Amino acid sequence: MHVIRPIRHTDFEAFVHMAQSASIGITNLPKNPDLLKKKLEDSLKAFAEERSTPSPDCYLFVLEHPETGVGGVAGLFSQTAVKVPEFFFMIEKISLPRFHPAVPAEMPLLLPVIEQNGPSEICSLFLAHNARKAGLGRLLSLSRFLFMAAFPQRFQETVTALMRGYFDAEGRSPFWEGVGRKFLDVDFLTLLRLREGSDEFVRNILPKYPMYAPLLSSEAQAAIGRVHPNTLPALTMLQHEGFIETGQIDFFDAGPRIKATSRNIRTVRESRVATVRAIVPSFQGEFYLICNSRLDFRAIIAPLILQDEGITQGITLGSDAAEALMVKTGDTIRYVTPR
Repeated sequence: MHVIRPIRHTDFEAFVHMAQSASIGITNLPKNPDLLKKKLEDSLKAFAEERSTPSPDCYLFVLEHPETGVGGVAGLFSQTAVKVPEFFFMIEKISLPRFHPAVPAEMPLLLPVIEQNGPSEICSLFLAHNARKAGLGRLLSLSRFLFMAAFPQRFQETVTALMRGYFDAEGRSPFWEGVGRKFLDVDFLTLLRLREGSDEFVRNILPKYPMYAPLLSSEAQAAIGRVHPNTLPALTMLQHEGFIETGQIDFFDAGPRIKATSRNIRTVRESRVATVRAIVPSFQGEFYLICNSRLDFRAIIAPLILQDEGITQGITLGSDAAEALMVKTGDTIRYVTPR
């Protein structure tokens, strides 16, 4: 059975391997082992400390199977842009006076935006090739929302996701080539290495004034708000969860930024709390996404049986599921349909 749990020190080698295997554009998984170690340490600290309000914490979760080991990672920022501001382009349209039929009614602009003390954000979703099986990506991604539902005080009301932008077959970003490279003449891989040190240089290098989108190359224009083909399933899933477009794009690859109100995310909104009333060896039941109610978090997809008990609700779990969740009779769990 695959289990979602917080990352540990012993996962570092697998974490580095996954980051090194990730394709270009997954910027929250740097290739630098020192930076990955810091992310791991920050996550351990976030899970260990009590929180009554959101803090700039990063939580890292891994997908694990007892036989094949760690096969995926996903991240969750409780608050972004606290220590270092973040940069986006806002897509806006201005109306033009129609004194001639050849004048377009509207002209799209790319307006630079600097954000500080931002919302929560989901990030860093990656599955190893041997873990790219039906349902595992959904388990890994949606389990973060169950964690948010269990500990709402740790997160902002708004949750965002910055989707990976479009790259061509040669691994080039048409948007970076058409915009960013005019200000910083390096390829995208070099840009990523520069950004690993700090994003502070962005403020001084990239454009500070609105740009007319039609002045860009056709390739750069076509990349605005377009996601990488491998990211499309994740975008579709998040849209089904209630995420909508913000009108903002990534400053570097033009991937779209989407958002949702935390309480309106489907997994959060529809999840329910119940008490484990019975644990049995095996049974047939409907499958749910289930988590425990502790910071030593566990989430799985497994069958359960609901027991209506008036005000409170009880459930029956299989012994293998109870073991994976680290729960016993009398403990509380949270569950939701996976789709």
